[in-house]
Amino acid sequence: MKIKRKLPLILTVIAVYLFLFYSAFSTSGNLLGAPLGSWISIIIVIVYCVGTMRLAGWLYKKDASKVFSEKLEFDREFPFSHFGSDVATFLHVFSHKTDILEKMSERIGAGLKENLLIADLSPVSVVDKDKELPKEDKRSFYRGASEPTLRETTLTLILYTEMIGRVQVVKWWVLCHGYEDWNAYFKFIASAPLALPIWITPYLRKRFHPSTNIRTIHPGFYGGLDLSNRVRCIHNNVFDTLVSVLDENGIDTSDLKMQRASVMNVNVSGGNLSMGTVIQGALNKVLTKAPAHANKH
Repeated sequence: MKIKRKLPLILTVIAVYLFLFYSAFSTSGNLLGAPLGSWISIIIVIVYCVGTMRLAGWLYKKDASKVFSEKLEFDREFPFSHFGSDVATFLHVFSHKTDILEKMSERIGAGLKENLLIADLSPVSVVDKDKELPKEDKRSFYRGASEPTLRETTLTLILYTEMIGRVQVVKWWVLCHGYEDWNAYFKFIASAPLALPIWITPYLRKRFHPSTNIRTIHPGFYGGLDLSNRVRCIHNNVFDTLVSVLDENGIDTSDLKMQRASVMNVNVSGGNLSMGTVIQGALNKVLTKAPAHANKH
């Protein structure tokens, strides 16, 4: 976004603040001749505006830092919003008398590391703080992040496994987030004096994630190409490892191999790239959110 396009927003914010200042000493009609009570009102307004802006900056930094935390807390909703948009998800359920989920997780991590896609999968504790539950629901996941691209797009893999009787569940998400968009950051900080009352309740309920709106996927052909290639590489690598481990343990994978054709196929026709509908649909949704012009914060 160029400065010309930011000018109306800047002028709007300034006009709102000037209106607040004018309202604070409107009884006297002028600044220098304002009585003591009006001066106190003006100071209160200034302190409030500066304080809420600083608080907004702190909330953003705290939210962004959660991508490195070993413990995440949430209230009912999707707990991985800090890592960006969900661009690929896969779930497989199988039955086996022996628990092979730990071996599965180790092999998935080793495969990603061997292919230089993700350096390491580390455990992360995720706790549902829903007050309507009789107690907290704490579960373990694995998390790993790729190296950022030149355009600062980072992909994160979240892996979850669970044993339910003799049925075993493997599910993973691939999420992406981009660079810190200065324009989005400016809007967030500038709107703080007016929006803070709206943010309070979602923040206390752990449903306010400012980093999801400030971190932006870089637009353009190469930005989309980098994203689609890396998503498919990670997704494909995990999928192949899943099939390999199941085959080694004598578990039927015919249904998985059929799904692979529809989920991860890539076709090029007339210069247009088309991935499997599941992945491509999510990628298109993310890329359409990217601004036409990009400035880094």
